[in-house]
Formats: sequence, C-alpha cells, structure tokens
Amino acid sequence: MSIVSRVRVLFWTLLAIYCVNLVDALSAIIYDGHKINGLMQAVYVSSPIAFLFVKMGVCGIGVTMLWKDKENQLTLYGSIMLLIIYLISIGV
Repeated sequence: MSIVSRVRVLFWTLLAIYCVNLVDALSAIIYDGHKINGLMQAVYVSSPIAFLFVKMGVCGIGVTMLWKDKENQLTLYGSIMLLIIYLISIGV
C-alpha cells in the first residue's frame, strides 16, 4: 500500500474513532450516565456538558497525536485495531 493510500485510510479511521466517541458520549448523556467509568463519572456528576467536552477533548488529543505520526505504518494498524475494539466494547 502506498503512503498516500495509507494516510487516506488512517484519516478515515481516525475520523471514525472520533465520531464513535461522540456517539458514545451523547448516548451516555441521553441514558443518564449509566455506563460511565469511575473517572469520567466524577466529571459527569458535576456537569454533563463538561463531561462531553472532557471526553471529546481527550479523544481529540489522542487522534491528533496519532495523526502526527501518520507516516508510521504501525500507527495505521494500531488505529484500525483501536476502532475495532472500541466498536466491540460499546456493543455495535
């Protein structure tokens, strides 16, 4: 696979990770925070909007760090695995 196609696949994979994270955060807010881990539960209790910003901010930082290393082939494979594991963990 050429570097251009690898970067294109990485872009769409990282965008999918970010979108799945947004859907996960919104569903947590809609269903009143029943499946939130302990660390994020403290943020959710203080404010669901703060929870949304923190969750999306952390995901955004992670996606940005992966994008900065886009030339590395392992970044692509790791991102694809991350997306698969994330989809399985939220029950899609």
